[in-house]
Amino acid sequence: MNEEKQMEQTRKCPKCKEEVLKGAKKCKHCGADIRNWFMRHKIISILLFFMVIGMISGGSNTGNSVPVSSSPADIQNNNAEQKVQSEKVNKIGDTVSVGNFSYSLQKVEQKSSIGNQYFSKEAAGIYELCYIVLRNNDKEARYADSTMFKLIDDQGRNFTVSTDATTAYSLSYGNDYDLFLKQANPGLEIGGILIFDIPKDAKGLKLEVSGGFASSDKEYIQIN
Repeated sequence: MNEEKQMEQTRKCPKCKEEVLKGAKKCKHCGADIRNWFMRHKIISILLFFMVIGMISGGSNTGNSVPVSSSPADIQNNNAEQKVQSEKVNKIGDTVSVGNFSYSLQKVEQKSSIGNQYFSKEAAGIYELCYIVLRNNDKEARYADSTMFKLIDDQGRNFTVSTDATTAYSLSYGNDYDLFLKQANPGLEIGGILIFDIPKDAKGLKLEVSGGFASSDKEYIQIN
């Protein structure tokens, strides 16, 4: 039992194949940097990410589109469909499918600070921690990232994931929680945490999830 527990907390160093802690940055045996490529080159990764987004966005606008007029019947049907979609409410624990992914928001909690005695970050307002699991429904590997999510309150205010809070959490508890350019293989699930710094008076919160990078498909999960 102790050996199984130890296996869950460790992994093999890709260089010397010795056991090291999952959250370790360097191998204690050979000194190799065992973080993944993206974590070792965050600035380059961010630049590459925005370059890919720019290429996708630019390619999607080629050609001239001719507007097509809609009949009153079409407008009425569209309004009816939008009304049905707006009435659909996804809750914590539901499986929500959109684009290439399915999402399940496991739990939500609030904290005034993040991290441990070595790495910590205080919230300007209050931290909203969203523990989420996502599944790749595509036939090829896809990258997930915290930029695919937003938190919206009943005033229409949009909140993005706090990079500082996520970094403090990852340094304290391991990089497995960070969704920064995390790869999901077809048919498999990955988990992570989304941390938003929001005003203490924010109410009616809902989590916006998207179908992937540059996807216009959105779904919403009601939090409170």
